[in-house]
Amino acid sequence: MTVDESHQLLEIIDDRYQERATAIASQVPVDQWPALFPDAPRGEAMLDRLVHHAHRLTLTGESMRNAGPRRTPVRTTEAADTPTSTPENG
Repeated sequence: MTVDESHQLLEIIDDRYQERATAIASQVPVDQWPALFPDAPRGEAMLDRLVHHAHRLTLTGESMRNAGPRRTPVRTTEAADTPTSTPENG
């Protein structure tokens, strides 16, 4: 990230701070975020605003990227499992 890009990102985050929700998705762990910003004080200001009221979700498990082709389970219903209604039995 360039200094100009980090300045623009800070402007966006600052405008939204305590006004609107902001969702950030990253493959970089939060403890490594400061290294992404060329200007340490500006990076710290952004991170302070982002984590102040944050709800962090950390996903674990195998990456879907490495899991191979996805297969959707097929759900079948056999006739015996499906109750039917007829005029005789209501």
